[in-house]
Amino acid sequence: MTESVSESAAPAPAEKASFWEDFIDIFYAPSAVLRRRADANPWPAMLVVAIATGLIMFFAAPAVEPALQADFMRALPAMQRQNPNITPEMVDKMKGATTIGMRYGSAIFTLLAVALVGLMTWLVGKLVDSKEGYGQATLVAAYAYVPRVLGGLVLLVETLVSDVSNARGMASLTFSAARFANPDTTSPVVMQLLLHVEVFTIWETVILAIGVAVLGKTSRGQAIAAGILFWIVGAIPAVLQGLRAG
Repeated sequence: MTESVSESAAPAPAEKASFWEDFIDIFYAPSAVLRRRADANPWPAMLVVAIATGLIMFFAAPAVEPALQADFMRALPAMQRQNPNITPEMVDKMKGATTIGMRYGSAIFTLLAVALVGLMTWLVGKLVDSKEGYGQATLVAAYAYVPRVLGGLVLLVETLVSDVSNARGMASLTFSAARFANPDTTSPVVMQLLLHVEVFTIWETVILAIGVAVLGKTSRGQAIAAGILFWIVGAIPAVLQGLRAG
C-alpha cells in the first residue's frame, strides 16, 4: 500500500522530444516545447530560424522585387525632403540595395530581431512580475519566430503560384489588414498599424505571452497583459516609421 502511494506521488517523467520536433510542436503545443527547453541555450533555435528565413528570402526576393521597388518609390519623396542632395545615381543604388538586403541580409536581420524581441520580452515581462531570465526570454523569442518562418514560406509559395509583379507594395503580399488597403491613399501611420494586425505577428505574440506564463511563472491574466504590451511595444517602431514617411 505504501509503495503504491509513493509511486502515485512521484513526479511524472519529463517529456522527451528531439530538437527538430520542437519546430513542429511549437505550432500546436507551445507550452510543452517551452517547458522541456526551459534551460536550453537559445542559440541553436535562433540559428535555425535565421537560416530558414535567409533561405526563403533568398529565393523569394527576385519575385517580390517589383513590390519592394514600389515601396521604395513611395518612400522616396520623404527621403528627398530629408536629403535634397540625393542624386538619380544614389536613387538607383538604393533601389538595388533593397532587394540585395532582403536576399542576402535576412538571416542576419532575423538574428538581430530575435535578440531584440528577447530583450523586449524580458523587460516587459518584469512589469507583470515574470521570472523569465534574459536567456529564457530570448529562447522564447526564437521559438515565437517560427510562425514568421511559416509566413515567409507562404510568401514564397504565393510568388510561385500567382503573379505578384503588379503588387502595389509588400503590404499587399502580407496576411495583414494592410493587404486590403491602398498604400497610395492610406496614411503611412495607418498602413503601419494595419501591417501589425497580421496573422503571423499575432501568432508570435501569443507564443511570447505563453512563455511569460510558462517560464515566467505568472498567472493567465498577467500573461495576457504581457501579450497586449508586447503587441503595443512592437507597434511603436512601425508607427514611428509611418510618421517619418508622412
